[in-house]
Amino acid sequence: MSTVEETRNDLTKTLEATADTLSRSLAKIRTGQASERVLDDVRVDYYGTSVPLSGLATISVPEPGLVVADPWDKSNVEAVAKAIPAAGLGLTPEVSEGVVRIPFPPSCIWRSSRDRSPCPSC
Repeated sequence: MSTVEETRNDLTKTLEATADTLSRSLAKIRTGQASERVLDDVRVDYYGTSVPLSGLATISVPEPGLVVADPWDKSNVEAVAKAIPAAGLGLTPEVSEGVVRIPFPPSCIWRSSRDRSPCPSC
């Protein structure tokens, strides 16, 4: 394989990884509408093991301002509810009827200006 082809393959892999990372980051931007992708990085303590929330519960968006996490094992409802604020997302879960409801506050100018941060590379 030539050096040009190797370089091209390396660049292709790097660009694909970068595009994937950007896609995941953009999906987590708070727009005032709920998205289950915001909970991708939430990890729950499951019998001493840190497990992604998506591995313990069904996550759905029944209405634009609400995400619902329905744990498959109902004994984990409290652990799921504790993991969400611990993830530092600024969300407050509510436990009711064996599910965890996560309301998303409406977007406002104050919140968007507070969440905006300067570019780390600047």
